[in-house]
Amino acid sequence: MSIQVRFSEVFVSPFRKNTTGLEGFSAEKYYRLSFWCIALLILFLMPKLSFDFGVTGDEHWHHDYGNAIYHYYFNGDHSVADWQRVENSKKFEESGIHYYGGMFDLWVAIWNKKVGLWGDYEMQHFWISIVGAIGIITTGLLAGEIGGWLMALLALLIIAFSPSYLGHCFNNPKDIPFATASV
Repeated sequence: MSIQVRFSEVFVSPFRKNTTGLEGFSAEKYYRLSFWCIALLILFLMPKLSFDFGVTGDEHWHHDYGNAIYHYYFNGDHSVADWQRVENSKKFEESGIHYYGGMFDLWVAIWNKKVGLWGDYEMQHFWISIVGAIGIITTGLLAGEIGGWLMALLALLIIAFSPSYLGHCFNNPKDIPFATASV
């Protein structure tokens, strides 16, 4: 299905007048329209808000770990792969960060090194908010698969206004990517 047809189905068809008279009123198309309008608002608003959040206590561990993985792949520094050295390193021992996957931390480090639009932590907050917004939207879509567009809209609103999830969507580089991947 083309993008134009999909766009028309979601954003134009709810406002078309039914001229055939064969169908009755269907609220599903309005729930779908509401879902996608709120989803787009979330997708654009969350990254904008992410710059207003401060650095948490464990974000520096993710920053250092992402840089270590970056230097492994791009600079040939294999020290992060030396298990004994990492286990005895004060840098990683306190946090246990080396037990977690480093894909998100590497992604942020690549953006910091190659693009570098903002500071390191601002870039990290930007990407956490993008991943968090994707998690909110996919949660709504999953609920929609189970119960239709009204359920999708309700799930989207519930998780978007959940203080615990929303608060972590701006500066938690460990749990938000995991939650989004789980959905």
